[in-house]
Amino acid sequence: MLGLQRFKSSMVFALSALAFGCSESMVEPELGTVTGTVTIDGQPGANLMIQFEPQAAVGGKGNEVGAGSTATTDAGGAYELSYKGDTKGAVVGSHLIRITSAAGGGPAGGETGAVQVAIPPMYNSASTLRKDVTKGENKIDIDIKTK
Repeated sequence: MLGLQRFKSSMVFALSALAFGCSESMVEPELGTVTGTVTIDGQPGANLMIQFEPQAAVGGKGNEVGAGSTATTDAGGAYELSYKGDTKGAVVGSHLIRITSAAGGGPAGGETGAVQVAIPPMYNSASTLRKDVTKGENKIDIDIKTK
């Protein structure tokens, strides 16, 4: 009888801990909507992949600030960030921004595949581009310099 009572107590504790842990992780960070236009040397930057990576505040503990947001620019270079699935926006706070060419030609892109644009490393693999996202609507235009 005492063993069964301990088992029940252990199960209640385990389920409580699990429920608390799940509810805590389900809390989404605050988001702001982000739209803008990307240009390359003053011309519309079409078919570019934009990634906003939230950065922990100084003294932060890493990836606790939320997931990144992405978008692909249209023919005019315009974009609107998506956070997760159909949710629009980006986590409020500081972001490292990476931009890569989303288009490609050749066999994967077919005969009509768009030409892939060479983006300088300072905008992607070695990005130094940082912007802040605030509550509400944010318009963040980016001009890539290749020359």
